[in-house]
Amino acid sequence: MAFAHLLPKLFLLLFAAWGLGRLALRLGFPMLLGEILAGVLLGPPIFGVVSHSESLRFLSELGAFFILFYAGLEIEPRELEKYFFRALPIALGGFFLPFGLGLGLGLLMGIPYLQALVLGLLLSVSAIAINLLILKKFELHRLAFGHLILAATLFVELLAILSFTAVFEIYQKKLFEYGALFWSGFKIVLFFASTVLVGRFLVPPLARRFIKNEDRAFTFSLLAALGLAYLAEELGIHITLGAFLAGQFVSEEIFDPEVFEKLKQRYFGLTFGFLSPVFFASLGFQLQMTFSLEFLELALLFLAIGLLGKVIGSGFFQWLRTRNLWESIACGLALNGRGSVDLVLASAAFETGLLSPDLFGALLSAIYASVLVTPILLRWALKRVCAGGHSPHLCPESKPPLT
Repeated sequence: MAFAHLLPKLFLLLFAAWGLGRLALRLGFPMLLGEILAGVLLGPPIFGVVSHSESLRFLSELGAFFILFYAGLEIEPRELEKYFFRALPIALGGFFLPFGLGLGLGLLMGIPYLQALVLGLLLSVSAIAINLLILKKFELHRLAFGHLILAATLFVELLAILSFTAVFEIYQKKLFEYGALFWSGFKIVLFFASTVLVGRFLVPPLARRFIKNEDRAFTFSLLAALGLAYLAEELGIHITLGAFLAGQFVSEEIFDPEVFEKLKQRYFGLTFGFLSPVFFASLGFQLQMTFSLEFLELALLFLAIGLLGKVIGSGFFQWLRTRNLWESIACGLALNGRGSVDLVLASAAFETGLLSPDLFGALLSAIYASVLVTPILLRWALKRVCAGGHSPHLCPESKPPLT
């Protein structure tokens, strides 16, 4: 009965999310913009046709889970190893500068310390899925520059998830002690390291022997995802880390490459064809439409901190290596992709009380605006790079002109 009641709402939500998502793509923006807009239009902010229910909330949380799981699938550990020394300073600069600015802003606003920490973390996140879309849009994803950005993004995303998990555990215990913080960090790193090691060295020979087709691979990977998420929850680690590591666990080294590609296609369809639109649309339900001057100022401040933090923090270390200003600015802008993992973490923080409704609404607005302006600013920076004859590797003759 509850399912029958859900069906018309789910149909409307998915239909609107698909249509507006396609429109966003045609305009050169990620689909998630249209999907969030679908939630804003159909949800409580405007028409109120669809509202949150337990069934929709469950599908939304499942969407968040699989977004992170797929992000883990997309990460190639060998790429991290190859670009480790070049990408690490860029990642650290792009993580800690916006984090510090966000933390400082939160403390100046007088919000509790843990909330300020979460605010800093959310302003420092880079989203691998969105960065990959942006790099593909400008045909940079196959160049060394693109690999460098993706490797740096992976480091930032991993740092954010690990840090958020530690903050979440401290918040659950309602206690801040250095011993507890050390134990939380140790437990998270141990969980991460053991999962990656088991997934890389123990499981592959067994999987290659017993898992010969994509159906068994899908079942195995789903069991691994649910099992690791449950284990993370039992250890007091946030479920997001379990989902992310499950994707790392199910790597190309476990399965035949052809089976692995088919497996990724299945999860891509399940995640971005069904569950992800529900998640992003449900975020639109939370968007505040009664914009006061104070709210707009806060959202713009969040946008500026996130954007400038990436451009200055990451761009500085790229400039130290290349001594090229516009390539450094392009590097920081390319690292500013937002709109997947950060939204999942923000939603989790809001649900657990780590973010107030006002802060959550302002963050959503800032992320939404960032998705809009980042490709525009990156296009402008790349034009300057190519127009000045700088960094010819970023504008080879085989690429179409930037218009």
